Amino acid sequence: MSPSPGADAPSNRESTIRYSVGGAIATITLNRPGAANAQNSRMIDELDAAFDRAVADDDVRVVVLAAEGRHFSAGHDLKELLAG
Repeated sequence: MSPSPGADAPSNRESTIRYSVGGAIATITLNRPGAANAQNSRMIDELDAAFDRAVADDDVRVVVLAAEGRHFSAGHDLKELLAG
């Protein structure tokens, strides 16, 4: 598999996801283990872009959604929502 940063993520910041393709399988990995992979607005945008990237790749037949760390995802990042 060839890993790459989150689809269309700015290069000056670490991506909240990782995207890789091996054969017909694209793997999208949530990469905020310190926040229990809680989905903030940036991660949601990067997930949308990664899924779009997989859909646009004619070789991809399967998408696996995985997560780094102990938790798959704590859901939406409530701290971000409360901060406005």
